[in-house]
Amino acid sequence: MLSYVRNVCAHHSRLWNRTLTIKPILPRRPRNQWLVAGPPPQDDRLYIVLVIAAYLLDTIDPRAANTFKQELKALVHAYPTVPESVMDFPANWQQDPFWQ
Repeated sequence: MLSYVRNVCAHHSRLWNRTLTIKPILPRRPRNQWLVAGPPPQDDRLYIVLVIAAYLLDTIDPRAANTFKQELKALVHAYPTVPESVMDFPANWQQDPFWQ
C-alpha cells in the first residue's frame, strides 16, 4: 500500500483527494501508540496512509516520526484552501495524542 502511494506521487498524480484502490489492513491491537479519538479512519483515503507512515516511523525512529508529524502539520497549515475532509482528516486531528 505504501509503494502504491509512492508510485502515485512519483508519477505526479493527484493524491490529496484520491480514492485509494489498494487499501491497508489496520492493526487490531497496535503495540505502539495509535489513534485515540473518533471513529476509525476510512481505509481508502490519504489520512490513513499518513497515520501508518507516522506509526511505522515511530516504531523505527521516534525522532524521525516527530519530525514527520511536525512537517505534516506545517504542510496542512500552509494550504488552508485544500479541504482536509476529502483526505478523511477528522476534525481536530492535530489534538489526538497520536500526533503530539
